[in-house]
Amino acid sequence: MKKVLSLMLVLVMTLALFASPVVAAGGNGNGGGNGGGNGQSPLSVASVTVDGKDLAGAEVESDAKITVVFDRGMDKHAEDTADMLYVEDLESAVDFDGDRTFTVTFTDAPAGEYTLFVKADATANNGNSLGEDYKVTFTVAAEEAPEETAAPVETAEPAETA
Repeated sequence: MKKVLSLMLVLVMTLALFASPVVAAGGNGNGGGNGGGNGQSPLSVASVTVDGKDLAGAEVESDAKITVVFDRGMDKHAEDTADMLYVEDLESAVDFDGDRTFTVTFTDAPAGEYTLFVKADATANNGNSLGEDYKVTFTVAAEEAPEETAAPVETAEPAETA
């Protein structure tokens, strides 16, 4: 009888040990969470900045560096994503930091309004893509003309009368 009770106690403790993580987490053990790491959520753009400020609606210099940060690693698809990241109507270059950040640069951009695009097919390491185009509009400021200094005005000497 003592052996049976000991065996039952070991069995109950073993079951409790395996069941406790499910109970403690308040879940059902199927692993179906809603966090970004579950492989189900689409890729998203975490931030788009210029000089540390939000690019949306910003006025930037004609040689700006725009930083695009994604919410997860991009290195497996970085080359394809770099091709899908551009500023409409501007010649620009795209550099990748090896993890989640791309930098878009351009020089001598004419003043005006522009749109930065990330195409829907941009893909993270886990294979998830944006699913829809991402775009943000900004303005390149007009170059300030240098101040002109007026030339000194020469005054004529009064004519002598005889």
